[in-house]
Amino acid sequence: MNISSIASPMGSGVTGIQRGFARLEQSATQIASVTANPESSSPSSFDRPLVDMVRARVDTGASAKVVQTADRMLGSLLDIKA
Repeated sequence: MNISSIASPMGSGVTGIQRGFARLEQSATQIASVTANPESSSPSSFDRPLVDMVRARVDTGASAKVVQTADRMLGSLLDIKA
């Protein structure tokens, strides 16, 4: 195993975290717009953004695990090389 083989999962994990935060922000904006105009929205207007927030949380957590695993692999590789 070499260091370049760890860079790809690390980059994928970071990209996943960034996408998760972007989806979370988008969902929060949608919820804020529904709450700002309660007379023009129904209770079901919250459904989709709330589900998207949960999905973003799960996806971000999974991506963080990828980064942690790549970090551990890099640490192990450095320990072996030292």
